Amino acid sequence: MTTISVMQPYWIPYAGYFRLIAASDIFVVFDDVQFPRRGYVHRNKLLDRTGVPEWITLPLAKATRDAKINEVRFHDDARELLTQQQRRFPVVEEGFGVVEEAMRKLDRPVVELLVDTLMLTANHLGLDTPMLLSSELGESTYRGQERILRIVKSLEGNRYLNASGGRELYEENAFAEEGVELDFLPEWRSGYLSILEVIDDAEVRAEIVAA
Repeated sequence: MTTISVMQPYWIPYAGYFRLIAASDIFVVFDDVQFPRRGYVHRNKLLDRTGVPEWITLPLAKATRDAKINEVRFHDDARELLTQQQRRFPVVEEGFGVVEEAMRKLDRPVVELLVDTLMLTANHLGLDTPMLLSSELGESTYRGQERILRIVKSLEGNRYLNASGGRELYEENAFAEEGVELDFLPEWRSGYLSILEVIDDAEVRAEIVAA
């Protein structure tokens, strides 16, 4: 059985994000969908100096309301603006740890940085799941569930795996008719702070690969 998962690229996401990568044979980065301004694509929460979770945000250039994730670019002063934020968070004050190499390059499309940081983190966790971009697979004329099915079939997958949320987005019968098993990960138990806060926690790492 070939398991495919599809997910928007999150920046330094919570550890449970990598459980989806660990449990898949191919992980598809959903990069040609609308950029969610209030989501986790360009921001995440780290602990500030008082131990309170606060947002740290990638400095982005202005984009149109309907811009896709792979169309978003960095602000001209992204390096300075990001450095100012880093001073508030002990875990990144002197650098971004396992993703520092990717974070040095802010003169490129944001999606390239997002994929690089995901891959560096996955490698640190011992995961070698191939990552592909949805924009490279075509099927962009389809939407929602039908788009997911088209992606899975194009990769010769017969199982689609999703995080524990989002069950209301999919119809099991529609997948079964296409010969694709629809499956969901169990609920994540280890909290939702950025992976950078817990990357070397043995219990968290064990839960990532347990599914």
